[in-house]
Amino acid sequence: QSDGGVITPVNKYYVDASNSAAIFIGDKVKQEADGNIALAGAGDVAVGVLVSIEGDYDNLSRRHVLASTAYTVMVNDSPDTIFQIQEIDGGTAFTSADVGMLADTTTTTGNTTSGISRQEIDSATEATGSGSLRLLRLVDSEDNAYGDNATWEVTINEHQYRSISGDGV
Repeated sequence: QSDGGVITPVNKYYVDASNSAAIFIGDKVKQEADGNIALAGAGDVAVGVLVSIEGDYDNLSRRHVLASTAYTVMVNDSPDTIFQIQEIDGGTAFTSADVGMLADTTTTTGNTTSGISRQEIDSATEATGSGSLRLLRLVDSEDNAYGDNATWEVTINEHQYRSISGDGV
C-alpha cells in the first residue's frame, strides 16, 4: 500500500446450506472437506476469521450468516495476521507471564443485532503444547489492563496454512 499501511489478505469463501451454526463477523472459521467454511470450535484448525458477508438482497439488514443458509463471505485467511480479542470475565486472568502461551476461544453465539462475534479468549484453556490462539501482548491502550476482559493481540496458532505448537517463549 502506498500510504505505508498494512494490506490485509481477505479472500472469498462459501458457506453451504448444510452449515449447522450461525457465523458472525470476527468468528474463527474452518474449511470443510468440500471447500466450504463453517464455524471453528475449540480444537479445530482454522482457515481464518470472517470479516464480511455478501449482501442478502432479501434482507439487507442481515449482518451475520444464518445457520442452514448458503452465503458468500470474505475471510482474513493469512496465518500472519495479528487480531485483537477480549479475555473472558472470570477465572484466573492472564498476566505478563502468559505472553507466548496458547489458549482456545469460547464458543459463545454472536450478537444477532450487530452481527459481531462474541468469541473470547478462555484463560482456563492456557497451555504450552496446543491451543487455537497464541498470546502476543496486551493491547497498548490506556483503558486496557491485565485482568478480566483485557484485550490481547493474538495470532491463530492452529491455522490451516501454518500450525505451530509449543509455548514459543
